[in-house]
Amino acid sequence: MAASSNSGGEELTREERRDQYERVCSIVEHNTGGKQRPMASLHSVRTIAKHAGIDAEDVDKRLKRGVKNGDLVIVEGRVCLAEESSVRAAIRYEANREHPRQERMGKLNQALDGVVDSGE
Repeated sequence: MAASSNSGGEELTREERRDQYERVCSIVEHNTGGKQRPMASLHSVRTIAKHAGIDAEDVDKRLKRGVKNGDLVIVEGRVCLAEESSVRAAIRYEANREHPRQERMGKLNQALDGVVDSGE
């Protein structure tokens, strides 16, 4: 697998990758909950990250790492923090839709199980 590179074409350092990771997680945190939907679209996260100087390939790598590290939950093109309150909010939001998507509900409930189990 090719290493990520910065805008100058040079390979990213560990610190740069960590900074990108923290930035992507922060983008997710600041674009979910409150008056916003409980899960942000991956498209909006990529767009905001691009404005922050992170290319799409690197954003996708950081999102995947966030899921692997247990910091993020991604379900059907949407993302939130892997915290019980965030996932429960996403479940409530989906359940209150006029036509709740049962497959998405199932995936969110699985995600909740993983978040709750990891917090024990």
